[in-house]
Amino acid sequence: ISITDLRTLPTSFDEIRAKSVQLHKPSCSISVRKERVVSVFGNWPNDPNGENLLHPFAFSIRGFWRKHRRKILVTAGCLGSGYLLYRVYNSHTRRLADLKRELAKERENDEIIKNQMKTHFENIQMIVDSTTLPHAMQCLSVRLNEEIDVSNVMERLNRGKGMLSPSEKLQLWDELKILSFTRMVLSLWSVTMLSLYIRVQVNILGRHLYVDTARALGSSHLLEELDLIDRDDEQKFLSSADFLVTNAMPSLISDMQAAVREVLKGKQLKDVITTRVLQETVIRIMDVFMSSGSPHHWVDYLMMVSHDTNLSRSTSVSSSDETVSKFHQLMVETREVLISNEFTDIVEISLKCFTDALVEEMETQTVTGGLATGMPLAKVLPQIEKTIHVITAEPSKNRFLKLIRDLSEVQLFFTLLYANMPQLSGKMYIQMTDGSPPPPEQTSFDHRIEEIERQKEIDDWLPITSSRNAKWWYSTFHNVTAMVGAGVLGLPYSMAQLGWGPGVTILILSWIITLYTLWQMVEMHEMVPGRRFDRYHELGQFAFGERIGLYIIVPQQIIVEVGVCIVYMVTGGQSLKKFHELVCQDCSPIRLTFFVMIFASSHFVLSHLPNLNSISLVSLVAAVMSLSYSTIAWTATAAKGVQEDVQYGYKAGTTEAKVLNFFTGLGGIAFAYAGHNVVLEIQATIPSTPSNPSKGPMWKGVVVAYVVVALCYFPVALVGYGVFGNAVSDNVLISLKTPVWAIALANLFVVMHVIGSYQIFAMPVFDMLETFLVKKMNFKPSTILRFIVRNVYVALTMFIAIMIPFFGGLLAFFGGFAFAPTTYFLPCIMWLIIYKPKRFGLSWWTNWVCIVLGVSLMIVSSIGGLRQIILQSKDYPIN
Repeated sequence: ISITDLRTLPTSFDEIRAKSVQLHKPSCSISVRKERVVSVFGNWPNDPNGENLLHPFAFSIRGFWRKHRRKILVTAGCLGSGYLLYRVYNSHTRRLADLKRELAKERENDEIIKNQMKTHFENIQMIVDSTTLPHAMQCLSVRLNEEIDVSNVMERLNRGKGMLSPSEKLQLWDELKILSFTRMVLSLWSVTMLSLYIRVQVNILGRHLYVDTARALGSSHLLEELDLIDRDDEQKFLSSADFLVTNAMPSLISDMQAAVREVLKGKQLKDVITTRVLQETVIRIMDVFMSSGSPHHWVDYLMMVSHDTNLSRSTSVSSSDETVSKFHQLMVETREVLISNEFTDIVEISLKCFTDALVEEMETQTVTGGLATGMPLAKVLPQIEKTIHVITAEPSKNRFLKLIRDLSEVQLFFTLLYANMPQLSGKMYIQMTDGSPPPPEQTSFDHRIEEIERQKEIDDWLPITSSRNAKWWYSTFHNVTAMVGAGVLGLPYSMAQLGWGPGVTILILSWIITLYTLWQMVEMHEMVPGRRFDRYHELGQFAFGERIGLYIIVPQQIIVEVGVCIVYMVTGGQSLKKFHELVCQDCSPIRLTFFVMIFASSHFVLSHLPNLNSISLVSLVAAVMSLSYSTIAWTATAAKGVQEDVQYGYKAGTTEAKVLNFFTGLGGIAFAYAGHNVVLEIQATIPSTPSNPSKGPMWKGVVVAYVVVALCYFPVALVGYGVFGNAVSDNVLISLKTPVWAIALANLFVVMHVIGSYQIFAMPVFDMLETFLVKKMNFKPSTILRFIVRNVYVALTMFIAIMIPFFGGLLAFFGGFAFAPTTYFLPCIMWLIIYKPKRFGLSWWTNWVCIVLGVSLMIVSSIGGLRQIILQSKDYPIN
């Protein structure tokens, strides 16, 4: 309503009253309303005509209020609420800033604690590395040379040549034998135990520092002025490591000598000693020594037997108790750690590691064919006697001590000892903290322990490391299933492209070379004592380095395993189609695409079995099927007889085509030996202990598997090529037409076999994918995650198999590009890097020959296989 409109409104109160009555408004006194308006606006000015000028404006405001009051109230409410929220947010922001300042202060305190602890701990380690351990090693070497002196016996033997009677001479040699072994084994045991004992001391001191520092945070003293552990007690505790050399040596020598006599009782000087025999002898001596007497009797050689060791059980200790010193507490804790089962396991692993490394070094120092092939005991004794200088070398140059420090089990043990002492010595923690609960600062260490436990839970969930209870025969049918598969059906086709002479030669050489490289893989699985390389890439990372090894091995392994799965999809689909055509010859033809999809449907179910051991029954059936259809293939081929128009020459017309077909044949043979890519994963399922490593049962299974491989490969390759010549198909079963029942049965067996083979090669891929998602992408291990990942993988390989079903070309291409490196020469390269065999020795030459042949095979067969795929794809419709 505008101002002009207001002028037309009635001006008298009577007119207003009349209008209000007409509009059915509540009857109220207009005079009262006027009074209210006057009270608000005062005296209303009048225009020259005597009319009031302000009351229309007042009624305009009143009308505006009536019309928009809801909007005004909502707006005011919103503004008020916004202001209230602003005040709440501002208050919250101030509290948050205060909290941040408090957290920053706490973090600063945490950093002070960590720096204080780190500085003190590094000082202790510096004392140990620069003073305690070198001093103990030097004293040990001197004391051993004094107590066990073989020079006397050697001199008497040299002076008595021709003068000593046979019995006297034999007695001296027997004494030399006992002294030499005692000296070597005693020095090995003493050095190992000293290094571990001193590390226990360092970690216990560091733990005391942590508890004392955290407990002192509430005090008014500066952290720099804290007297955490009395210097005298600290030095006294560290110097207790000399007890072995200064006090316990005579009884230690006597007991060790008794163990040596018991073990060497039947050993003659003319007995042949090999590397393995020497390892077993040394370990046997230490086992006899450690197990004699009362449990943990060997602890008494490391530290004094004191009545104070029972102090923690009989005395209630408080921070104000002057009768119990820090030294006594430290010694009690140390003994409790040494007699724990965890430390006993670490001792066993460390001694085994030290022994293996020492014997291997002795082998490298002998002439070619020495300890490796065997030497008389009399010739080994001088080398044994000289080992004391290597064993007791100063810590900075002692590679054996470094090996022990780098063992994953040793690192984990001392991490737990330093970060979570109450788990190993619950009673001691009450003494250190006066019965108080662990301080809040322990969470920084507990987080590390939680991370270790989380990694262990993940490893227990992953398919490769979740089960380690396999038997040796599991490795037999796993390897047969992995190796004998699609490759055996393509061997006659490869022979046709190679010819009789080259084909037979390459077939035999491949069997020998791959058996040798497979042996290398089995040996390298546990070449570092206490550590298992459960996956191919883990071994590659150890050999080439963490980053380079990952880039070298993982792409190759993925190409191999995914490629095999694709090829087996094609093989399964083709064999199913052939089986359908044979048993139902009147049925309408069905596209290969649908048979590939039918074959893949089984894997959408089997792929959800959790680990390799869970598919052992599937693998067993597949291994039996492989032997069965191979036998049917070559027997049915032999029964068919040599074809009348058979030709054994090269089928190609031009020289270039013959050469490229030759390359394709090489790739087909390389593809036939594909088990190396999963051998470490298979061995990871076998239990292993220091006394019974997994390589024993694994190698036993591999030998049996390779016998089965020979029974499958050679008859199929030779008979198939001999019967069909260069007209043989890339799948020999396709070339067979009669008897129909045998061919149909063989194709069905092929389907059942490649189902198991697909699972063997898919399991490491599942492990890689699930490891990446859980460890790198932080997905939670779950059945849903496994369900999605494995179904997607099966669907992907099925789709690629439908798009590229070129069996022969795929065999050659994948065989050359990926199988040749991982099977023929990568194991040899890693062997040379890790073991460093003697230059120009037999092992050195053998590995280099395999490397050269493998690289050549990789290059030429990849070229031939790629050409074959291109030629076959020209006329192939997607069906």
